[in-house]
Amino acid sequence: MSLTGLDSGHVLDFSITTEEKMPPMPGDFFHSWRVSPATPVRRSRMVVDVPVGFTPRFEEKNLNFKRTQQTAGGRTLYTWAT
Repeated sequence: MSLTGLDSGHVLDFSITTEEKMPPMPGDFFHSWRVSPATPVRRSRMVVDVPVGFTPRFEEKNLNFKRTQQTAGGRTLYTWAT
């Protein structure tokens, strides 16, 4: 990605939404996220939003912070932020 006019000290907010329409097996979803990728990052955040009845399985490695979880409006949000 290349951006003109973005000076040192400015914040770039980059967001991606992934929606799996046809998983290999029903209920099978995979996504990986790195807190510290190869490029410098000051703030990192990932949110997983699922229906209340769905309990996802997470594998967390080498984190120095805990995820938060909140339920409202029939949805559960899992958030990792640092």
